Amino acid sequence: MGVIFKLAIRNMRRRKARYILTTFTLVIGVALFGGILIARDSFKVMFVKDIDNRMGTADILIRESETQDGWFTARKLEDIEDLPHVDYVSYRIAGFHVYTSTSAGGNVVENATKTEVYGIDVDSKDEEELGGKPYIIDSDVRGDTIEELLDHAGKLIVITESLQIKLGMGLDAGDEIWVLPTDYHLLLGYDEDDRDIVDNNINLWPKYTIAAIIRDLGEARDFDPETPSTYETPSSGPCIFVSIDTAHELVDGIVPRAGYYTLAAVGVDDVNNAEDVVEDIEDELGDLWSVADLKTDAIEDINDSVDMLMTILMMFALIALILSIILILNILNIIKQEQEYETGMLQAV
Repeated sequence: MGVIFKLAIRNMRRRKARYILTTFTLVIGVALFGGILIARDSFKVMFVKDIDNRMGTADILIRESETQDGWFTARKLEDIEDLPHVDYVSYRIAGFHVYTSTSAGGNVVENATKTEVYGIDVDSKDEEELGGKPYIIDSDVRGDTIEELLDHAGKLIVITESLQIKLGMGLDAGDEIWVLPTDYHLLLGYDEDDRDIVDNNINLWPKYTIAAIIRDLGEARDFDPETPSTYETPSSGPCIFVSIDTAHELVDGIVPRAGYYTLAAVGVDDVNNAEDVVEDIEDELGDLWSVADLKTDAIEDINDSVDMLMTILMMFALIALILSIILILNILNIIKQEQEYETGMLQAV
């Protein structure tokens, strides 16, 4: 065995390029095949998680359909927080419209834009975990999430880019706009007959400071103000995001609804469990609630695409491994033919 080993070492030194190529080919083929096997599941998990974050952090939306206006208290959903796979539950206000304007003069018809309102509980720990990171076009305060942008002193709002376009492209973060709350004329003491006095005098409306301007498709996809049960595409259009307290100021009118909400957002531990959680929530709440699964269909399509990609990569890796084996067999065959004299003499001895 010692003589054969010495003979092999001597031939490797004489034909360095051949043996280096053989070793390199073998390592590449085996590493490519083995690496894909090892990284397959990890890549799938990381890819799905990244897509999940880009889609928004709320996985499920819940809205009450028992009452006409849809208001409910958090106590009605206390049992939801204890369901398996539920990590976070935050409460929001959605489904209302106000009017916004950048001009102190004019009227609600000619000088204002109809705008959707989304109220977020910036003090909720669960909301901090569910807060998405939108693309911020312009900001006057510090923060990466809408919750952080709104969590500052003053009457702050965050607006979408489409509202900026509606109000005028010269509008920047830090500017003030006028907002007409629901039933504001009644709050000022005017009845329906005198409503035009308020609607046509924008200077009477309360002013709010724009904390930031964000892209339409971002955190807005976590909200569907009208019908969350038929959620299909992200919300977009002229929107303002405000704190829960500010939302109540804008949409309560003459009826105070402190402690009430119109939308609940649920975050699960794993997006692949969202479908099971939706079924558990529906069983717990019954038919008087609308439950929207925001992620399952999209994640299933992504999983199928990732599986197809992994299959293609596996095929390439398998081809590379087979080619490596063929190349090695050919090299070994060449070596055998070249060394027939030496091996024959060795066998004779």
